[in-house]
Amino acid sequence: MRIFRHSVWIFLLVMGVAKAQETTFSDPFPSNQSELHLFTRFETNTTLHEFNDPEKVSNLEIWLNPSFNWKRKFDLSALFVVNKELSGDRKSQLNSTSATVRHARLPLTELLSLSPAVTLPLGLGKKKRKEESLYLGVQLRPRFYLDLEGLGAKGFNAFYELSYSRYFHEYETTFEGSGNVEQSLSNWLNLGYQIFSEWSLTAGGILTNGATYQKVTKSSFQFYQEVGFDLNKKVNLTLGHTNSGNTLAMDGQSSNVSFFDAQDSTVYFQFNFLI
Repeated sequence: MRIFRHSVWIFLLVMGVAKAQETTFSDPFPSNQSELHLFTRFETNTTLHEFNDPEKVSNLEIWLNPSFNWKRKFDLSALFVVNKELSGDRKSQLNSTSATVRHARLPLTELLSLSPAVTLPLGLGKKKRKEESLYLGVQLRPRFYLDLEGLGAKGFNAFYELSYSRYFHEYETTFEGSGNVEQSLSNWLNLGYQIFSEWSLTAGGILTNGATYQKVTKSSFQFYQEVGFDLNKKVNLTLGHTNSGNTLAMDGQSSNVSFFDAQDSTVYFQFNFLI
């Protein structure tokens, strides 16, 4: 069933090409250091199956994240994620794209600040456009930063982000027949610790509740842990682990939430640099 008019394409042309909510877990480089810069990431990730196990999934991802800081108040950015399968069919595809506008931190109290953002996930690439028939999404993403050092926790930092998403698809179901998510609400908690000047630890979790066009509810989770090392101010290496999935097991009642799962956990290595 078509649910959005083709006039959306006019809107996309006006907006131009532009991030995927695949927001980086850690933030290896503070933004706003210059008016224009390019953040680039090369990531290789793999599940924990045996090397010859047909269930093993390995990928290479390339992130291109150009950003422009306007008057040190607004950060305008775009994100392009290209994925290359290192197992199975070994396909390459543009995984996701989006555009984001984020405001600089606004102090609320001595310890709490707010950085609001709006992200537009775009229906570009085979996965989003052909498989999910996505035209456009709109995400409202207020992020609250807590100054833990001001509370005496030296080296620690934390933020909480609430994200409301509304998506517009051409069809109510995906190419494979599952329901497309019409709207969702995510809660993201991130905690970091600077061990030394070059080493850092990051951990966090994301809980998302959504509903399809048929009002079928969906709930998912993601946990991650990372160790980062800064070679210099513009080059960062990161080693991490993540586990994600549906919050409920196949029986629809038991919890499926876990920090680690031998079947679903993924380990990854990232090479990040800033131009």
